[in-house]
Amino acid sequence: MACRVAEYIDRSIVTMDGNNNVKATAQAMVGHKTGSVVVLDSGQVSGFFTERDLLGRVVAKGRDPAKVKLKEVKTRDLINISYDSTCTDALTLMKQNNCRHLLVYDGQAFVGVLSLRDLAQGVGEKHASRDMIVNLLGGLTMILAIGIIGLLAFQIPKMFEVVRRVVE
Repeated sequence: MACRVAEYIDRSIVTMDGNNNVKATAQAMVGHKTGSVVVLDSGQVSGFFTERDLLGRVVAKGRDPAKVKLKEVKTRDLINISYDSTCTDALTLMKQNNCRHLLVYDGQAFVGVLSLRDLAQGVGEKHASRDMIVNLLGGLTMILAIGIIGLLAFQIPKMFEVVRRVVE
């Protein structure tokens, strides 16, 4: 079964109104231990704001975070993906758009955010589990093979005795 975006969506996202200042947004990001927020205007998703935006659009330009409105520095060109898309589709979109987050929708309904980090961790864990099963089966096969060899080794003297009697 193909890897699906729905498996790795972060549904516990932080949202902020676009009229909030960047300082309050940064404080909320720190408080929630997240590197991004979804920006809302009139209750609708209107943008995305990340640590990268904070550094590039506010700090590096010497702007005062307490005076800059979130709606002035948010990312407006949102890259969306359907929750039932494949992980390969998500990675392709991220690569094509040089981004690390995708907003996930179920039809017209916003359902969460997919980050490159969450996707990599989830896929890595899935492969680790699969590798563990493969290693376990390999180990059991090895034990079985050693057991058969041991049984044969135990029977070899008896087989020589049978051959000796037949030849005599």
